[in-house]
Parts: sequence; C-alpha cells; structure tokens
Amino acid sequence: MNKLLISFYFILICSYGWAQSDIKIDLPDGYIIDSNKNDKYVLLSASKIKGDIISASIEIKFSDDWSFTILENEEYLSQMLNNKQIESQLSMGYDNVKVHQKKIFYLKSVGDCFLLNYSGNVYNNDVRISSLVIQFIKNNRLYTLSGVSTVEDFSSNFKDFLKSFDTLVL
Repeated sequence: MNKLLISFYFILICSYGWAQSDIKIDLPDGYIIDSNKNDKYVLLSASKIKGDIISASIEIKFSDDWSFTILENEEYLSQMLNNKQIESQLSMGYDNVKVHQKKIFYLKSVGDCFLLNYSGNVYNNDVRISSLVIQFIKNNRLYTLSGVSTVEDFSSNFKDFLKSFDTLVL
C-alpha cells in the first residue's frame, strides 16, 4: 500500500476543512490533500502520513455513466446489498479478501448509502489493508467515498472516516 500511495504526496497542501466547487467536507486532523490529481472524476484525494509512510487515505470520486440517470439510489442500494459477487470482484485486486460489513448506512447530508468494509492483501506488495467504501447515487452520478488504512490503524481511522464522510456536502 505504501508504494501505491507514495505518489499521492508530491505536491500537497494541508487542510482541516476542504471545499471544491462540487463538494465540501471536513477532513480528520493530519490529512494532507493531493492537489496534483489528474483524474477529473476524483473530487478529493487526501492522505495521512505516519513517520515516512502513508498510513491512511481518503478519496471521493464519481461516475457519470448514463446508467445513473435511470437507476434510482434505492434500486442501486438493493442491488449492491444482494450482490453475491463482491468478494470475487475484490479478489481481482487483493488476496485473502474478507468482507466484514455490507449494509445500508445513513449519512446526514446524503441519506441512505451502501457501506462495504473489507480487508485484503494488496497483490503487488502483500501489505494487508482495510477499506471502507460508501456509495450512493445523487444528481445522476454514482459517488464513491473510500477510506483505506493499514489494518493496525483501521479501528481508529474507521471512526475518523465516518465522521468526515458525515460532513460531506455536495
């Protein structure tokens, strides 16, 4: 994970609260924003550095695929909740994948969302990470909020991820 995330902090700025034209969110203390993102679908990418490694990261992105103009959020949540293929899909990027939670979750400023919490070993460096992924459809877009952390720090980062995601304003 460290090698994958090292590239995030070439040109960084520090901030507690962060806003872009599309979103506003309060980041947890210690997160550094990657201001050098080249992907127009990534609204925010931020990392927490512990020593000389990145111990956690937060990313907010969206998809504007045409299907999200006809698919309602409730229908998407139901499909994801009943998706039996999630572990096999995750196994394309991770070894020893374990899904810990898969449920409907409520965020204050968004409403009902799909929440997925899983752990796995990254193929190219065998580092075990835990991830929190929250998805929802709003304004004809699928939004994905993700928080990734080393397994050792995930318990405390998980709470920070949820507090931060709860402040999201689109």
